Amino acid sequence: MKNFLPLILALCLLSGCSRENIWCQLVLVPQMPEGEELASLTIDSSLQGNFLRNVNTLESYSYPALMGGRMRLTVLKGFYALSFDGVAELTDGRERKVRFTAYSTEANAVSLVEDECTLTLPLIVLK
Repeated sequence: MKNFLPLILALCLLSGCSRENIWCQLVLVPQMPEGEELASLTIDSSLQGNFLRNVNTLESYSYPALMGGRMRLTVLKGFYALSFDGVAELTDGRERKVRFTAYSTEANAVSLVEDECTLTLPLIVLK
């Protein structure tokens, strides 16, 4: 996967990237399977399988707080692996243990090379 770094740099050169736009404004939108609204999402960052990591640089980011149904952060453009377990509190006060693993390996990492990216995160409810 480290072979992607030259590709990203080449894309930047071809697309006219300047030093100012090496960053991606990332918006993560977690969604419950039944369309229930989230009041909060607590991700247990102590678990080894919970990560938001650039697969090229291996830089890790912390998941931001859920505000208005979205989590916003700025990341270096690149390919990212995302995975987490957490507790979702619904707007009616119920809590559900949830998991997200759609981009959990280097093989299915998501490309974040635009100036702004929005990712919908379909959550799995754990029993």
